[in-house]
Amino acid sequence: MSINLTVIEGPLEGQEFNLTEHDVFTFGRAPDNRCYLDGDTYISRHHFLIEANPPDCTIKDLGSLNGTHINGNKIGGREKDELQEDAAKRSKEFEIKNGDLISIGHTEIKVKIDKERQKVIRSVINEIKKDNGIPDVPDYKIIRELGRGGMGIVYLAKQILNDNEVAVKVMSSKKFDPSEDEIKQFMREMQSCCMLNHKNIVAFLNQGYHNGLFYFVMEYCNGKSLFDLTKERGGNIPEREAVPIMIQVLEGLEYAHSKSLVHRDIKPENILLQRNRTGNIAKISDFGLAKNFQRAGLSGMTVSGAFAGSFYFMPKEQIINFRMAKPVTDVFSAGATFYYMLTGKYVYAFGEEEPIRHILEGRVMPLCNRSLRINKKLVEIIDKAIMPDANDRYQSVSLMKKELEKII
Repeated sequence: MSINLTVIEGPLEGQEFNLTEHDVFTFGRAPDNRCYLDGDTYISRHHFLIEANPPDCTIKDLGSLNGTHINGNKIGGREKDELQEDAAKRSKEFEIKNGDLISIGHTEIKVKIDKERQKVIRSVINEIKKDNGIPDVPDYKIIRELGRGGMGIVYLAKQILNDNEVAVKVMSSKKFDPSEDEIKQFMREMQSCCMLNHKNIVAFLNQGYHNGLFYFVMEYCNGKSLFDLTKERGGNIPEREAVPIMIQVLEGLEYAHSKSLVHRDIKPENILLQRNRTGNIAKISDFGLAKNFQRAGLSGMTVSGAFAGSFYFMPKEQIINFRMAKPVTDVFSAGATFYYMLTGKYVYAFGEEEPIRHILEGRVMPLCNRSLRINKKLVEIIDKAIMPDANDRYQSVSLMKKELEKII
């Protein structure tokens, strides 16, 4: 399955985008767009966003001045005297079909999809959420639910063979019946993540596909998530406790990056705490799950769609260059997570506004601009980590960790 976007009229006439796996990119007049449409004043700096997960494809106008046209019908755009932020918030995603014609300014783009969208009949995971059903996972007995998110539900379980406590995450494909090749591709992609062995990364113990559900057996962490701990402490964790947790998270990322693996979804909910006699050990969870589910074409839309909780910790390049996330992307997300841990606030102040525009325009609130009694050097470290331009950040988690270690 593939989606082909061909520019048939305008300055980029003849340019093609052939999409064979999950991808996101923007079109507009600013140089940082994947499709840079220079010189056409009808087009806004960041005009519209396309998210493709073959054979599915959606388009969203980003509050452009003049709107976007699909087969001559206008979507998005600003009303008279309307602010761009308000127009972006009002804008909706639209499904793109085979043969559609996208028009903005002097540019026209023809859409070709080699396989029409297959309608989703049902989702096993949604049935579990609605009915509070218990999934059937071979060789494991489900005890109780631990938590749920956009991509699945996590349960406390026991291995039938030895009675060991484990965590089991179940995930459902957006498709009613994933093909055997899609299932194999996902399992193959996950193998590298299952080989990770580090004290600050939640260990994968087993995986499989059964009765319409992907399941993953993981080490069980008996503490809270960093998100829950921050909430419990009233929105801020003291530096003396926070900095060691930060260093442990960076040590886990440092190890993974040395294996050429980027997490892409670091946030407080994905940092779990294991209690022991000396305190908490921080462990990074969900390594590779989101990325590999997306790459296998099983996740549906994740940027313009349901997983907006990650927006608060997402850097600009993760939208601009979705498929090419690098370790410096994790640096931003880690910095944004530490920022939240210290303040209970997010680096982006979305409010009621459209989050994608905030991210694309780099509207980060520096920690130094908040009236908080935090070590000046720690503020400088975090503010460097959350710089909108990737070139201005620490280029590795190792460099950031070395700076943090100096203030212990």
